[in-house]
Amino acid sequence: MWPEDASPCEDLVRCWLGMELIEEYDDIAAYSRGHTVIQWLKHAGLLENTYGNYVKLHDHLWMALWIASDYSANKNKWSSR
Repeated sequence: MWPEDASPCEDLVRCWLGMELIEEYDDIAAYSRGHTVIQWLKHAGLLENTYGNYVKLHDHLWMALWIASDYSANKNKWSSR
């Protein structure tokens, strides 16, 4: 899904737009909405600032994803049940 180290905020927003997770008709509004979502996720403690305009998932989220993947049965693949 996302690299463990860090991702540029712009890449996240572009990915969300490509996956149609952000539904705005205007490109400027869509990018603005994407950056607003990033700020919400940071405020909620789900994303952390790393350096520059890069963010990463909080370590606790990586642990939760690992547990949810049922590691022994799925070899570290995330479950979508």
